[in-house]
Amino acid sequence: MARLFGTDGIRGVAGEDLTAEFALRLGRAVGFLMDERRWERKVLIGCDTRISSPMLEWALGAGLMSMGVEVYSLGIVPTPVVAFLTRHLGFPLGCVISASHNPIEDNGIKFFDRRGMKLDDSLEDYIEELLALDENSIPVVTGTQIGRRHEAATAVDEYVRYLAEIGQDRWDGFTIVLDAAFGAASIIAPSVYTLLQATVIPLNCKPDGSRINVKCGATDPRALQQKVLEVSADMGIAFDGDADRAILVDEEGKIVDGDQILAMWGLHLLRKEMLPGKVVVGTLLSNKGLELALEREGGILHRSPVGDKYVLRDMLAKGAKIGGEQSGHIIFLDHLSTGDGILTGIMVALLMRETRKPLSALASQMTKFPQVQLNIDVRDKRAALENQKVKEELDLIAAEIEKMKGRLLVRPSGTESVIRVMTEAPDEAQARALAERAINVFREFSDSGKVTEI
Repeated sequence: MARLFGTDGIRGVAGEDLTAEFALRLGRAVGFLMDERRWERKVLIGCDTRISSPMLEWALGAGLMSMGVEVYSLGIVPTPVVAFLTRHLGFPLGCVISASHNPIEDNGIKFFDRRGMKLDDSLEDYIEELLALDENSIPVVTGTQIGRRHEAATAVDEYVRYLAEIGQDRWDGFTIVLDAAFGAASIIAPSVYTLLQATVIPLNCKPDGSRINVKCGATDPRALQQKVLEVSADMGIAFDGDADRAILVDEEGKIVDGDQILAMWGLHLLRKEMLPGKVVVGTLLSNKGLELALEREGGILHRSPVGDKYVLRDMLAKGAKIGGEQSGHIIFLDHLSTGDGILTGIMVALLMRETRKPLSALASQMTKFPQVQLNIDVRDKRAALENQKVKEELDLIAAEIEKMKGRLLVRPSGTESVIRVMTEAPDEAQARALAERAINVFREFSDSGKVTEI
């Protein structure tokens, strides 16, 4: 059976893969786990704006309450709010109903432990084992032992105050355009930046699950780029549906991604001799330009597997204080234990104010290598990757690209029957040609032959 938990919780099409019945069973399994481990029986839950989120929240909550767990609902909040409050308020477990940047029809369920960190793989595996048991194997409670549901929306004020303190002083004269992608940050992000006295221009800042991530936000910041230029803003910030990541737009209307944010903050801390071990943690997808920019200042890029939970794991192992992904998940470990798009915007704005440099100048410290990412549908990911002919062809391509000081990365998707190919080279045409050669190696393993570009 395929693993339910991917790199960011359980995801699928709501009503098809993620049904109310499944959420109920999951709640019962997690409640049994909490009882078995003798954790305090209370769970904090938040969700994004998707139409299916209330269905899954209430079904999951019913399963938890049937096991005697008290459920505290935050309502619509970004993922990092749940992570922060789980730790800050002393909950043994937090849960988010969200599929992040995925399409409208998708949804997901992910958990945080008492440290505000995503669950270890071993704990997720155990939950899957419990889900595989016969339903009668997990007894429910009755009478006054049944858990209750509590409204906890006012707790979000703690998070807002915390971020405002990090923001330090008033940002008079600083103009920010916010694209909340009709998602979880629609209300809270404008509130935070307004509290800091910035001039805030909202874009797609309505909690509308029928439009979440549609031609907007971190997955499509074109409207944000236009708005930043139109109003002469200092910066634009595009969130995804659950606001655990952000893509920025500089004052010239150019996109600033997660690798560039890691570069500007990593270099700043290196120069101040405040970067532990001189290490920044990225992923296998982090641009070669980030690695070279850090090396020029004596820094080191450590590459973790893709997924912010693995970035955090390696940050803790390396003693690093900053890490993240090209997609905009940035972890500032001095402040929070998970990626937070709102915090990322604050930290970049603080750096702009401290250095008195515009965002374009900070981002230009890193020269990006052209990068091409292609996906192809396959029947069997494992069979395709273990085929001897495939291995030999990929070795030849890898040797060729290494001569150019570039990179080839081939990996299976964690959630789909897809092989992902990424190439980097000094020249975009070379990177694309090599990516297409690598993807063609897998065509005989694909029924549809469908290739998509990220």
